[in-house]
Amino acid sequence: MNQKIKFIRQTLNLSERDISSFLNISSYKYTFLEKADVNISCDFLLLISRVYGIRMQLLTDIGYNNHDLLTELEKQDFLQINKESLLNKLKQNLLQNTADKITYNSIKRVKKSIQQKIIDSILSVIEENNMSVRDFSLMVNMDKENIEAILSKKRFIETEEFIKVTNLCKIDIDSIVNCR
Repeated sequence: MNQKIKFIRQTLNLSERDISSFLNISSYKYTFLEKADVNISCDFLLLISRVYGIRMQLLTDIGYNNHDLLTELEKQDFLQINKESLLNKLKQNLLQNTADKITYNSIKRVKKSIQQKIIDSILSVIEENNMSVRDFSLMVNMDKENIEAILSKKRFIETEEFIKVTNLCKIDIDSIVNCR
């Protein structure tokens, strides 16, 4: 996953600083995220997916490779535009509003929006299946306390938990990330 993120950035001829500005983190921290042995938090992974407009599954599933990523980048015409246009398109992908500026607060709003969509999706599965939080936790093999912490926004869902929940519950990740 880390190497895929690095591949995308390098393919688009972007610096660590270019992408770190979209995530509102230091370029040093972003460089650290691209290292193969580092776990990327789910909120950053979701933001990266949204910035590039790439399905999260392409980043997380080992069945997809760099060729698949390149095909996705070509579909979006990212390889044919100049750097300034590319950066504007990435900003549009992230903020979904060109009038906004990339600031700490705008990134925070995007993260909160994604977090709320995750919570709404989980609650929808619970409601549609007439389950309790305990039933849901058993279904996805997670502690009830962890589910409650996620639902009450005390913590952001972790990447492996997110993948497990979305796969088991057939939740559309792309609708959460809002890539398309």
